[in-house]
Amino acid sequence: MSLRAALANSRLQRPAVAAKLNQRTRVVLHTGAAAAEPPMRWAAMNRLVVLLLLVALGCAEQFEHRFETGVAALSSELGHNGWVPQWLPSAARNVRLQYDIDTNERWLRFEVDESQRPALVAGLQSVPWAEAGTVRIRRPRRASWWFEGLIQEQPANDGALNADVFRGADRVVLLDRTGPSVFAYVPDQ
Repeated sequence: MSLRAALANSRLQRPAVAAKLNQRTRVVLHTGAAAAEPPMRWAAMNRLVVLLLLVALGCAEQFEHRFETGVAALSSELGHNGWVPQWLPSAARNVRLQYDIDTNERWLRFEVDESQRPALVAGLQSVPWAEAGTVRIRRPRRASWWFEGLIQEQPANDGALNADVFRGADRVVLLDRTGPSVFAYVPDQ
C-alpha cells in the first residue's frame, strides 16, 4: 500500500492535521526522501505516556469520608472494618476521616463538647510544648481541613493549630485551644 493510500484511509479525526500531513507526504514523495515516522506509532506512544501519568497520579491511596456524628461513623461499614477507631466518642459531631490503605494511617477531625475532652485523652501522655515539635505526624494528602502546623498563639488568619498535644502508643490527639475541634492521627499499628 502506498503512503498516499494509507493517508487516504487514515483514522485522523482533525482535517487540519490530515491536510498538513498530506502536504508533507507530497514533499516526501516528490523529493524521494524517506517517509516520516508513521502517525499511528506516535499516537500509541502518546497514549502510553498519558496512561503512565494517570497511573502515577492515581497512586494516592487515601480516601476521605464525612459523617454527621460519631454514631454514624462507628456504625458505618468503615467502622465495622476498623477504619474508624473505637475510641471515637459517639457524641462527636462533624467527623472527618481520611485513611491510607497502603500505610494504614488514619487522620480524624471532629468536634466534641468540653466535658468530653478528658475521656479522649485518658491514658495518653501530655506532651510539653517544648517537645511538641518532636511528635511525628504525617500530613494527609489534599486535606484542607487538616492543620498546617502547631503554634502557641493563633493569629486570626493563620492555618496553624494552637492545641494541647497528647501522645499514646496507638495515637496522637490534639485538642484545639480556640474551639471545639479535636484532631487525631493514628499511625500504622
